[in-house]
Amino acid sequence: MRPKKPSDRQLAYAQSYWICTYIEQTFGHDKMLAMLEEFRKGREQSDVFPEILGKSLSQFQADFFAWTEKEVSTWGYDEETSAKVKKLTTDAEALVKARKYDDAVKAWQQIVELRPMDALPHQ
Repeated sequence: MRPKKPSDRQLAYAQSYWICTYIEQTFGHDKMLAMLEEFRKGREQSDVFPEILGKSLSQFQADFFAWTEKEVSTWGYDEETSAKVKKLTTDAEALVKARKYDDAVKAWQQIVELRPMDALPHQ
């Protein structure tokens, strides 16, 4: 209930956002609104999920985890992509130091394409 580390609060918000995204994409915005209305009334998750989504919490969790695995697989954190990103990052940083900014931008853009969720190339 209470954050134990400074990052716990941000993580909770990120997880909540991801679950809401999944619900909206899978079940629709109206289901999200219906769930929020039930939670406003003080109803429990164990009652709301089966009633609104037609799935128990354990079924929902299993489906959600399968969806997250699929989502994460597109983020570029596999071994092959990580090796490419590492090399491109080294190259891009060297290009910046050499003041070859146009080429550096191209390298950073390649990294964004390979790993869109990584903050570094966006900086």
